[in-house]
Amino acid sequence: MTELKIGEQHQESNHKPSVREYLSVKELAQLIPYREQTIRNLISAREFKEGVHYCKRRRRVIFKWSAIQLWLNEREAPNEG
Repeated sequence: MTELKIGEQHQESNHKPSVREYLSVKELAQLIPYREQTIRNLISAREFKEGVHYCKRRRRVIFKWSAIQLWLNEREAPNEG
């Protein structure tokens, strides 16, 4: 019985909260180091591409978290050259 409890506690401590795959601008701003307005500016500057990083549904912008993570990793990687 004690072993089961230790195993359960170990699993809980390693459990990370999951992030939904599709996020609003507000939700995305809470996860990355950019404010909502900066995210909207990046859309206007075409830094985020519709169909890749986000889509519009009923005039609402919805971001794809996996694409944003790739974008963030590309920006953090040093330029080779």
